[in-house]
Amino acid sequence: MKYVPVFVLIAVLFSGCALFSSDSSSIQSFSSLQEFEAFISSENPILFREDRLFESLSSSAPSTISGLDTSGTNVQVAGVDEADIVKVVNDLVFTVTDNTLFVIRAYPGDDAVVLSRTSINGSGLGLFVDDNIVVVLSSSRGTSSFGRRWFSESISVEFFDSSSPSELTRIDSFLFSGSYVDARLLNGVLYLIEQSWPSASSSLPVHMHGAREFSLSPRSISYLPIEYSSHVLSSVHAISLSDRDIHSLGVLTPNTPVVYMSHDNLFLVSAEHINQWDVQTEETISVVEPLLSSQQRSLVRRIRAVDSDIFSDQEKTQRVAMVMEQYLSSLSETQEEEIRDRIESRTKERMLKKEFFDSSHIVRVSLSPLSVDASGVVPGTVNNQFSLDEQDGVLRITTTTQRMWFSGETLRESENHVFTLDSSLSVLDSLMGLAPTERIFSARYTPQRLYLVTFDIVDPFFVIDLSSPRDIRLLGELKIEGFSRYLHPLDENTVIGFGRDANEFGAPLGLKISLFDVRDVHNPVETASWISDRGVFSSAEFEHHAFLFNKERELLVIPASSHRPRDDSYVGAFVFHIDSQNISLRGLIDHSAGGWHPVQRSFFIEELLYTKSPYLLRIHQLSELSSVHDLQLAPLAQTDIPLY
Repeated sequence: MKYVPVFVLIAVLFSGCALFSSDSSSIQSFSSLQEFEAFISSENPILFREDRLFESLSSSAPSTISGLDTSGTNVQVAGVDEADIVKVVNDLVFTVTDNTLFVIRAYPGDDAVVLSRTSINGSGLGLFVDDNIVVVLSSSRGTSSFGRRWFSESISVEFFDSSSPSELTRIDSFLFSGSYVDARLLNGVLYLIEQSWPSASSSLPVHMHGAREFSLSPRSISYLPIEYSSHVLSSVHAISLSDRDIHSLGVLTPNTPVVYMSHDNLFLVSAEHINQWDVQTEETISVVEPLLSSQQRSLVRRIRAVDSDIFSDQEKTQRVAMVMEQYLSSLSETQEEEIRDRIESRTKERMLKKEFFDSSHIVRVSLSPLSVDASGVVPGTVNNQFSLDEQDGVLRITTTTQRMWFSGETLRESENHVFTLDSSLSVLDSLMGLAPTERIFSARYTPQRLYLVTFDIVDPFFVIDLSSPRDIRLLGELKIEGFSRYLHPLDENTVIGFGRDANEFGAPLGLKISLFDVRDVHNPVETASWISDRGVFSSAEFEHHAFLFNKERELLVIPASSHRPRDDSYVGAFVFHIDSQNISLRGLIDHSAGGWHPVQRSFFIEELLYTKSPYLLRIHQLSELSSVHDLQLAPLAQTDIPLY
C-alpha cells in the first residue's frame, strides 16, 4: 500500500507529467560583478510565494590499510573520504586538537609516542591523509586580512609533506573568506564547501593561495529560478593534492546546504521555509496600506527606497509593518478589531491553499568537470546527509514537511516523504504521507532499499523498496518505543539502530542500541537491544564519525558520558560485543584523567583499541580491555607571551 494522497494521483493522471518539474536549463549564471551585486541588492518584498513549487499538488565499513589491520573513518559512501579529526595510516595516527596537528607513532602500543606537534592556522576542523600529503582544515573567527579587505571568519587549508613524520613540512596553503560547511576527498582531489553572505559592500568571497589573492568569478556563480528571501553563497572548491590547482564555483542558495557526495556528483540541498508570520505580515500590509493617509504612504515609499546596503529587504518590511501597526492603533477598538479579523481570515485562507510550507532546493554539481548541471525541488526538508543517496544515476531523497498551524489551530500535521529523481532532477516516483505527526530521525540506503526511522511517541522502522525507481513501495514497518538517530548496516539482513529509548509519552530516556532483522521485509523485528541509564549522552547520536563498528571483530564503540551526581558520573567510551543476534556491554574506557572532556573518536590497530578525547589518547587491549598506555596530547601554546 502506498501512502499517496488521492489528489496527487488524480493530478498525475490528468497532467501526464512528473509531480515536481525541474528544468536544468533554468539555472543561470551572472555575466558581470555589477549584475551579481544588482541581484543580491534588489528589492524582494515577496514573503509568500503563491504559485511556484508544487504545481501538480495546488558508509562504508572501516577499511583495511595495506600493512597493519586498522579501522578507517566511518564514511557514508565507500571510497569517498570525509574530513575527520583523526586519520590512521598503518602505525601512524594524525589528529588535531585546538590549533595543533599531532603525528603519533601509535603501534606497538607500549612504545606509542608523539612524533611531532605542528601549529595550524586556526582551530582544527578535520583532516585528510593521501600518501605522504596531509591536508588540515581549520577555522578562525575575528578579523582576517585578505589584501585590503577584512572578513570576520575564514577557513585555512594547509598541505603538509609527512615523509618525515617527526618533522612535517608545510608545502602549501589556502585561506578562504567564508565559513566551513563540509569537505570530501576523492581521487586525489579535495572538495571544500564553504559559505558566505554577500552584500553590495562585500559581495564576492575571496581566497588567498600563498600571497596571491583571487575572487570567485561572477560567471562561475549560478542562481536558481526562485524568488530568494535571503542569499547564501555556497562555494565549492576542487583542489588537486598533487599540484594544488584549484577550480571553484558558487551557487546562490536560500540557506546553508546539506552536502552529499557520490563518486560522480556533489549535491547541495538547502531548505526554504515560508513562515506563517511572514504571511500575516504581507496580508497586514496588503489590507492596511490602501487605508493610509498620503503622508503615511509617502513614508512607506521612502522606506522602500532606502539602499539595501543600509536596510535589508527584511528590515524594510519590518519598518513598513510598523507604519501599519501605528495606523491600526490609531483606530477605534471596533474598527481595529474588524480589520484584524479580515487580516486573520485572509491569512488563514492563503495558508490553507498551500500543501507545504517548506521545501528542499537541490543543486547537482558534476565533479568532472566541476560544473552546476541540474537543479530540482521537492517538498519538505532533509534530516542530514544520510537523507540522500545516488544509485545508477538516480537520486533518492527523504524529507519531512513540518506541521502547519495558525492562531493555535493545527491546519496540517507533519508528514514524511520519499522521492526518486532522474538525471534532470525531476521526480520519477514518490511515496508520500508516511507517519503523520512524526518526523524523520534517521535514514540509510542500500542499493535496493531504504531503511527509515520516524518518531513522535513511538518509533516506526520502515523498510522501503527502491529496486525500481519508478515504483517505490513500502514493504513493512515495525513500531517500538524510542528512536534511532543513526542507522548502520551490520550485514545484508541486519541493521543497527542507535538513538534513545522513550517512555509511553515519547519522552527520551537512556541511550538505546537496537538490532533490526529485515530478512522478512514485510515484518521487520527487533531481535536485540541494549539501553543505558538515564542521563547518559553520546556524540555518536549526531556525529557518525564517532561510531566505530567492525563486523569481523564483532566490535562496537561509542563515546559515552554521564552527568549524574559527581560520585556516580563518568566520561569515556562504551565497548560492546555485537553480532546479528546479540548486543552486550563489555565495559567503559575511562577518560576522566583527560580533564572530563568527552571522547571524540575511537579506532583500532591490530589487537589494540584507541580512544581519543581532546587532550588524551588511551590504548587498551581489545581482547581484555586491559590498559596498555596513555598519551597526553598537549597543544602548542597559542601565544609567544611567557605564561606564569
